[in-house]
Amino acid sequence: MALISLSFESARAAVYWNGSVSSDWAEASNWTGGLPSTSGAGDAIINPGSSPNEKPVISSAVATTVGQTYVSIGAGLQVTTGGSLTTVSLITGIWGDSNVVDVSGGTLTISNNLLLGYGGYDGKINISGGTVTANYLSINTTRGAKMNLGGTGSFIAPASNLGNINYWIANNAIIAGNGAAGWSVVADTTSLSGKVILTAFNPNNVFTAANNNNYAESGNWNNGLVPTSAQSAFINQHRTAELSTNPSPNQPGSLYVGQGTGSESGTLEVSSAGVLSPGNLLIGRDGSSSGTINQSGGTVTVTGGTFGISSNSNGAGSYHLSGGTLAATSAPLWLGYGTGTTTGTGNFTMSGGTLSLGSYFSAAFASGTKANVSFSGGNATIAGSLTVGRQGKGLAEISGTAYVNPATLQVVESGEGAADSTLTVSGGTLAVSRQINVGNSVDTGVASSMVISGGAVTWHADGQTSGLFSVYSEVKVSGNSATIGSNASTDALFNVRATGKLRYQLAANGSVALINVPNATMGIAQGAQLIIDGSALSLGAGTYSITLVDHNGYSAAAAFGATSMSHSFVGFGLTCTPTISYDASAITLHLSVGGGSDYDSWKSTNNLTGGPNADDDGDGVKNSDEYAFGLNPKSGSSANPISSAVDKATGIFKYTRRKQSLTGVAYTYESSTTLTGTWPAFTPNSATSNNGDPIEEITVDVPDALLTHPALFIRVKAVQP
Repeated sequence: MALISLSFESARAAVYWNGSVSSDWAEASNWTGGLPSTSGAGDAIINPGSSPNEKPVISSAVATTVGQTYVSIGAGLQVTTGGSLTTVSLITGIWGDSNVVDVSGGTLTISNNLLLGYGGYDGKINISGGTVTANYLSINTTRGAKMNLGGTGSFIAPASNLGNINYWIANNAIIAGNGAAGWSVVADTTSLSGKVILTAFNPNNVFTAANNNNYAESGNWNNGLVPTSAQSAFINQHRTAELSTNPSPNQPGSLYVGQGTGSESGTLEVSSAGVLSPGNLLIGRDGSSSGTINQSGGTVTVTGGTFGISSNSNGAGSYHLSGGTLAATSAPLWLGYGTGTTTGTGNFTMSGGTLSLGSYFSAAFASGTKANVSFSGGNATIAGSLTVGRQGKGLAEISGTAYVNPATLQVVESGEGAADSTLTVSGGTLAVSRQINVGNSVDTGVASSMVISGGAVTWHADGQTSGLFSVYSEVKVSGNSATIGSNASTDALFNVRATGKLRYQLAANGSVALINVPNATMGIAQGAQLIIDGSALSLGAGTYSITLVDHNGYSAAAAFGATSMSHSFVGFGLTCTPTISYDASAITLHLSVGGGSDYDSWKSTNNLTGGPNADDDGDGVKNSDEYAFGLNPKSGSSANPISSAVDKATGIFKYTRRKQSLTGVAYTYESSTTLTGTWPAFTPNSATSNNGDPIEEITVDVPDALLTHPALFIRVKAVQP
């Protein structure tokens, strides 16, 4: 093994990387002693920079050094696409183990020597893109120094180096693909006269876009062949492939769109007559990688057993179907699939076309993952279960003209749900062939919900003789355009379980939220909750009877179950206690609303459009609280009633409120020393008013015992009558 002796020029002062400002090589403040390109500069010593900028990055600048470049102990260097570095020599591993020199694009030109592990320590170079050129290469393998080639990266040296290069290849000091099976180093001695060019051969097929973005053109793949069933194909490295024809062949063993341990990404556009039949299809896999498939036409058929979006990834994968056909009859479609601490987000949107799935459409599998599903058009058929949320958080929406037909529907799967998940139906049709479960009997603490504000929801769409729509958590009905029903001829039951909630969110225009359950009986178990929510409802003075109908004449007399179920009323501003009555066909809500209240006058004076729980000025304070504390409900800057903070010496603080004689609101005082746990109530020494009208300022004297704490937090609560 040949070694090169080094000499230092005493007349030149070395410059040192400190990374104190950023990772930008060209930023002068990141260097001590001046930039390496400054006339008269000595060698450039790259020390570890300030976290998180451990290594300098050359991504756009044309960088040069007057002297040699040393990568010191624990330090590294990165050259990316658009960057260029020219230096005399590059030396790693001379004083201790260096970090990696990473060239993923651009050029690294070394006029003399590339010395890896020169002092007998580790000091690797990874060339995954771009070109590295040196006049001489030396690798001291004592502590594992080596060169790794991958992707489109290349290393060029004089042909006189070939003997040593072949030795290092044979002894795994120069490797390809990090030594993965099937990868090899290619030494080309014919393309450049007097030179040897080292590249990596990838047994997989990688889309390079060498000529254009055409997926079907063999010259755009690193192996010169459109992927076959024996190969795995990769579209990553921020490239976009376009498929509008039927290529030959068209069936890779596995197709990865966006794959890699780093922040890889890739995009596939399928349109027109494009045909693709991968065995397995994975979008955004591993690390923080992401990937996207946009399908506006053509046909994509997954023939194998794996179809994953953001699988084992902390990135975001997406499939957008707006036309054509997508089919995976043997493979579950997993969104946000992962294990451990995986936090990837899988996205699936469908605005047109046809979807045909087999066993599952499951959202958010790992505890930290998320899945977003949107159907706004087209026709989707799922032979198995549409599962919204397993161990992670699932959000699904059906709207527009979409027709979605799963065999079963599960919002949070039994025994596995760990995060809140929601299915919203605002339009279109959800036709479930068999059973619907919202929540489950195991994960009763998970706030899974189904929100129905429009469209049609039907269970037992296959016409079987019995069926069940079980509500373990919450179903919200928020509009009178929603239809909920069953095509089962007998024994169909809409069942609100003991842990379940059925919430009617009455509309602001006074229309009634209806639940229309033909061919089915509504059962409400004892312990279940019926919540009548009128927070968006504006009622004038008078007496109202609002009827909530559960059927079209098909219900049995036992509809609505036990009358001992609990009721709650939200956001009406009523002047009496509401009453509720049952009969065989309906729930009737009786309301009495007074006229000429102070709140109504205040609301009219301020031209408010929202109800008490609304926030007209968007400052985070409800209209009812702005009213209670004498704030301006039309000004976002009027959000804090505290006019004088607590004085630790005297225990005095002041706040504003609307006069109690007008509002009838009660005010209580609570304290905390930690901002955690409970807030015990306390009685002030005194609370006096300045008698302002209609807004008064209250001066509160906090008890001395509370002032002895090193930290004290006080809050005032308004209790509406």
